[in-house]
Amino acid sequence: MKLTNWLEKIEQWPRPVTLGVIVGLAFTLRLLLIIALPQLGDPNSMDTANYLHLARSLLESGRFEMWAKPTAYVAPVYPFFLAGIFKIFGENLFVVKIIHVVLGSASVLFVYFLAKRCTRPVMALLAALICAVHPELVGITGFIYTETLFIFLLLATLLLAAQALATKKPVHFFVAGALLGLTTLCRGVTLQLPIFFLAVMMLSSQRWWWLRRWAFVVAGMVVTMLPWTLRNYLHFRVFLPVATGSGDVLWTGNYLEFDGEYRYEQTQKKLFEVAGDVDLITRDRILLADAKRMIWAEPVSHAWLFVRKIFRYWLRVYEDVPHGEARQRNWLVFGALFVTHYTMLVLALQGLRQCHWRAETVKMLLAFVCYYTLVHAATLAVARYRIPLLPLLSIAVASGLVDLLQKFINREAAHG
Repeated sequence: MKLTNWLEKIEQWPRPVTLGVIVGLAFTLRLLLIIALPQLGDPNSMDTANYLHLARSLLESGRFEMWAKPTAYVAPVYPFFLAGIFKIFGENLFVVKIIHVVLGSASVLFVYFLAKRCTRPVMALLAALICAVHPELVGITGFIYTETLFIFLLLATLLLAAQALATKKPVHFFVAGALLGLTTLCRGVTLQLPIFFLAVMMLSSQRWWWLRRWAFVVAGMVVTMLPWTLRNYLHFRVFLPVATGSGDVLWTGNYLEFDGEYRYEQTQKKLFEVAGDVDLITRDRILLADAKRMIWAEPVSHAWLFVRKIFRYWLRVYEDVPHGEARQRNWLVFGALFVTHYTMLVLALQGLRQCHWRAETVKMLLAFVCYYTLVHAATLAVARYRIPLLPLLSIAVASGLVDLLQKFINREAAHG
């Protein structure tokens, strides 16, 4: 039987039931992970300790402080998210992980509705299934990191943007922009997204139509982010929309002696040598200036590094679970991630060939993937920072998988 006949039969299944089973599978796998591996999300590791410290500060004093001083060291949404959970349930990291499980499962649902705007409903179900079982998307649930919340907010933003593209209503563009602002306050990596899209729109034949819609997106984003930006200005007397740290990642990602790699203690020592023992605002300014100096001094070398980091961003996989230090290769973890990621890359490339390139949602998602890749190629290109793109990659993977299966069935039928 042709694969198209099977797809037609699957499309006749009760869709809410099928989707419910997939979301239930996502929930079950994530729940089993946090029960089986409670050591994930060590409160003393990497960024987790900072998030917890700020959450406690918010609960105890109502202030966003570190070392009894106002700070903008990290984006505010995740510490506020943790503080809200602790306010209701007490400081219980297992409860945080349970809520991560819920958010991760809801993200699978968002992928289905987003994919349905790009392809057939049956392929949207397959994309949701891929997200439900993907080991990196399941695994990140157990860490007290921003990724789970950020992915949830990002997919909701993209879904609202797709709705705005369909309705053409200014209010929908404004709401999508407002949610983009909240997403940016979770992780500042999307801060320059409106500028990127403006550059893309200027190449469009309908640039003035798009420019009006773009203005509503920016207005929504400004409304959401303005209170935090004003708070930062009042405390630090600088324009700081999200957080400090841009100097660190730009300098680290462009330090040629380390090939743009983060080398833990070695990198921290070099950063201290450049910036000295100063406050975070001054440190950011010094590192940004020095990073620009390095790039202008050797533009060809940095351009080649930028190109290599694009491939590094997409082709590397984690050697082991992250814990804040250099990792020795765990062959079980590495092997599983290697096979999963490279299989997805091959299928996604095949799926991209089947894209309906004129569909507005498809163009938006492809533009976002390009933006996200370029930002990390310009700064730090590490495997963890690719995780938010995996739900979008799954949409192309679903299309590629169905296409390859159909070709295989056709070939078997021809030889039969």
